[in-house]
Amino acid sequence: MTIPSFESAFGRSLVFLCFFIALPTQAYTEQELKAFAKLEQKMTQQPEAAKTWPTEDIQNKAQAYREEALTLSRKVQDLIQEESLSHLLGRQKPTRHPDQAPKGVMVFVSLTMPKTALKQLLMQSAHLGVPLVIRGVLPEGFPATVKRIEALIR
Repeated sequence: MTIPSFESAFGRSLVFLCFFIALPTQAYTEQELKAFAKLEQKMTQQPEAAKTWPTEDIQNKAQAYREEALTLSRKVQDLIQEESLSHLLGRQKPTRHPDQAPKGVMVFVSLTMPKTALKQLLMQSAHLGVPLVIRGVLPEGFPATVKRIEALIR
């Protein structure tokens, strides 16, 4: 059994004394509690509905801002024409050729379909000029997909 030293006993008593002195300062006083009670009564007597917020004014300002933004946007869109941007973007104006008109039919195929069905679809698409669109990649990966397509084309 050890005898406590003077420093440790003094330190403990100092901590206890500080705790004892600081304890009453953390509680509310009677005056503060009465002030809180008055504030609570005042708040319960004035319901939130009695307080009017200027929502109509805010809505009117928002609507005016929206209209102003829309008119400015329309003005800018009217000033900018597609031809004026084409030289900046480096694009030529698209032209239509009757021979290159898009066809109305595209056939989607899967490489997991039977080989005979795929060969028949490939021959029919070549005869009619209908593009075949391959849906997805084989589960074995992209190289297996390429090999399967090459085998069908030969």
